[in-house]
Amino acid sequence: IGTNFIGTTDDIDIEFRRANIRCGGITSATGNTSFGQYTQPLIGGNTGTGCTSFGYGVLSRNYASPFNTGFGYSALGGVSIFGTDDGNTAVGYEAGGGSGSYNTSLGFTALQSNAGGVFNVVIGAEIGNYNTTGSYNVNISSGAANKTGSYNTLVGFSGATSDTSGINNTSLGAFCAQYSYGSNNLFLGFASGRYGRWNNKGFIDVLDRSDSTGVIKKSAVIISYNTDTLNQKVRVNGNLSLSSV
Repeated sequence: IGTNFIGTTDDIDIEFRRANIRCGGITSATGNTSFGQYTQPLIGGNTGTGCTSFGYGVLSRNYASPFNTGFGYSALGGVSIFGTDDGNTAVGYEAGGGSGSYNTSLGFTALQSNAGGVFNVVIGAEIGNYNTTGSYNVNISSGAANKTGSYNTLVGFSGATSDTSGINNTSLGAFCAQYSYGSNNLFLGFASGRYGRWNNKGFIDVLDRSDSTGVIKKSAVIISYNTDTLNQKVRVNGNLSLSSV
């Protein structure tokens, strides 16, 4: 081990400053580490524990919320001063900028406007940046418009760019449900269910059907869900053949 080092030889917390402006520090009592101008305050009664912040303005308002990790300009900059926003991880410019707990956001402005939503996973540039109270969503895409809907899973470029409040939707594929609205739906394949207002439906397709009429009449497979199994339906638009191998 070298004899030259940057640090202290006593058990006193260290704080970094630039032009006498706080730029981070290391504390032992709270287990917090920060680096960057206007990062999380580490002195003056701060009780938020187990936090790591790197970048300008990261966790800048946090005085009490624990277990938050932010990397990037102003990431988690909106975490509450009252200790109500716990366990968030945000990486990217203004990622996870709003309030809420147990959210994971990765990407430019990802989950930027969150206002109480919890347990969201958002990956991609400008993903989930309209979300306010929506919770338990998984979004790996771009441009999704959801604000208050929950329990949605979206994977694919430019999917669900219109629906702001639908719940229990699952879509996999670019442009899935792009101009659609509704809840309890399944969209599988490129542009599946791209247009229309659907509830309790499933679409399996790989072609853009131009409008809602085309979606309902031409999608390769259409599923209608119902609590009564006798009223559930699967429709195939085309020839269906079964053969043994």
